[in-house]
Amino acid sequence: MAGSTGVRDPERGCRDLADLTRRAGPQALADVARLAVLLDAILPRCADAGMALANLERFLAAVRSSARRFTTCPATSRMAEILLQVFSTSHYFTEVLIRDPLLLDWLRSGPSGPTDHRCRRSLEDAF
Repeated sequence: MAGSTGVRDPERGCRDLADLTRRAGPQALADVARLAVLLDAILPRCADAGMALANLERFLAAVRSSARRFTTCPATSRMAEILLQVFSTSHYFTEVLIRDPLLLDWLRSGPSGPTDHRCRRSLEDAF
């Protein structure tokens, strides 16, 4: 699979996939298979497929709970594509997500704080 996905170093890509599978354990092989299908479809469209795959492996390794590791993984192809595009192009945002993988849940949930309109109204009311 690594060669058909645009990964420039197929050996490294295979190691990253093996690490993902090993980390998942036997209880999550169905999740790994679902992820592999997404990777096969999305990685060829990434700017640097190898970097995206390596950073995905690092991101999933950063999830402390093995039970949450693959539930943290993007569930939809659109979310997976966004995450892999970030992992293939932005060292900064990749490091932010790796330092705190739960930020992905926060990003998925959308804005829950005050909207611009409510903030503006609060400021107007204060003055």
